[in-house]
Amino acid sequence: MKYWTIDALMQLTRGELLDLFRSISSQLPTLPCGSNEHREALEVLANIRAALARPVFAPRRIGWKPPSP
Repeated sequence: MKYWTIDALMQLTRGELLDLFRSISSQLPTLPCGSNEHREALEVLANIRAALARPVFAPRRIGWKPPSP
């Protein structure tokens, strides 16, 4: 299994992140508990969760102002 860094994950779309999360989650039970592969899979899942939690930045429209509080 490929190790994904948070920087690499930030370049993926939400759909790609969810597909990768499902794929790794389904492979996790087959990995020997305590092995390097198991530990790395858990780390990548945590990185995917962090990438999914990031705010979505979009360019502002010219002349558009956010609503006042």
